[in-house]
This record gives sequence, structure tokens and C-alpha cells, in this order.
Amino acid sequence: MIEVINLKKSFEDKEVLKGVNLTILDGEDIAILGKSGEGKSVLLKHIIGLLKPDEGSILVDGVDITKLSKTELYKIRRKFSYVFQGAALFDSLTVYENIALPLRERGVSEDEIREKVKEALYLVDLDGTEELYPAELSGGMKKRVGFARAIVSKPRYLLYDEPTTGLDVLTSWKINKLIKKLNKMEGVTGILVTHDIRSALYTSDKIALLKDGIIVEIIESSRYKEAKTEELREFLRAGGLIEESNKD
Repeated sequence: MIEVINLKKSFEDKEVLKGVNLTILDGEDIAILGKSGEGKSVLLKHIIGLLKPDEGSILVDGVDITKLSKTELYKIRRKFSYVFQGAALFDSLTVYENIALPLRERGVSEDEIREKVKEALYLVDLDGTEELYPAELSGGMKKRVGFARAIVSKPRYLLYDEPTTGLDVLTSWKINKLIKKLNKMEGVTGILVTHDIRSALYTSDKIALLKDGIIVEIIESSRYKEAKTEELREFLRAGGLIEESNKD
């Protein structure tokens, strides 16, 4: 379980997070929704320990990661995998080598690496691409290699940072299908940040709306028509999911 408690963060004179509170249960898939610039990615980087808050706590399985040493934090991070906005692949490495990287860092044997890379490529529908280089892949394929690298070490927490940004509609749909598939793997908790309401609803059990540095509403995806805040209803109208209000 992950608990974010009164999290605050500023960069120079800009206050980005103003007291975020959020609980993510084990096995839950949650989308953190918000407009560009609202601090969604900043929140995600705090959850994985890439950023330190100015105030507040982040508990991962009861351990406050904001108080850990670098060595202790590294051990906690092994529970996580992070899917970046860009695929973040190494151009000089093959698909196989890119996916194998996190396993090599952990000292996994080559025989086990081969088996796990093959399994990960099967899960993201990229069988037979092991010897290709990133330059030989489409944008959607690069994204899926990034997903394969994220799941190869079998994390408990899968974090997705705007994974469909810059993709065409069809490729975005395929990526969303993949996210939903991966989130349902045994023992995985999925956390997606996005500004796409349809992606949020399709992939996640719950939506948490980040607005002006705080979480203003949390709702089960299946009950989106019961959204109470105007901010979330604005997203739903923009996605064609509820009718336009008279004042619009």
C-alpha cells in the first residue's frame, strides 16, 4: 500500500504540490488525472523517491521513504518500475539488451535473463524483435519495449507517466489495452498519470483528480457519471462522456 500524506513541493517560487493526500491499496489500479502543468509527474516522481518533498510523508508498505538513506531507498525502489513519457531506450543497444538492463543490475544469471526477456516480449506482443535496434522500431513499438523493460523484474508497483503522449489514436488504444493487461497481472498495483480521461477510465479502477496542487476528487471509474466536482465533469464533457452543461 502507498500512502501520500500532506505532500508539498515548490520549485523556486512556484508551489506545485500544496498538500496532496492519497491512498493506493495493494492491487488497485488508479489514474491520477489533471491538466498539463498540474504536477502529476512531480507527484509520481515523489512516490518512487526521485524527488524529495518540502513537507509531508510517503509511506510504501508502512515505510516512510522520505526518511530513508540512499541505500535503503534503493531497496524500496526495487518494488517499483517506471514507464517514462518517452521510451527512454538506449539507441546503441538491441531490444534484448535494453530489456535486460534492470536484471543485469541485480546480478541475475544470463540463463534467467533470457527466459525473463522472452516472457516480457511475449506479454507486450513483440516476439522476435530481440535483435532489432530502437531506430528500427515504430513509436508504438518503442513504447512497448519500455513496458517490457518495466515488467521484466516483476515489480509490485507499475508507474506510467503519460504513456500515450505523442501517439496516434490507434497506437494509443493499443497502449491502453496493454496497460490494462499489465495492471491485471498478479500482485501488481498500477499508477497512471494522464490528461486523457478516456485512458484513465479504461485502464484504471479509480480516478484521482489533481487540481491546483491538491487531490480534489477521487471516484471509481465505473461511477464516473456521479462526478461531483466541476473540474472532473469538465474532463468528462471534453471526452464526450457526459452531456454539455447549459452554460457551456
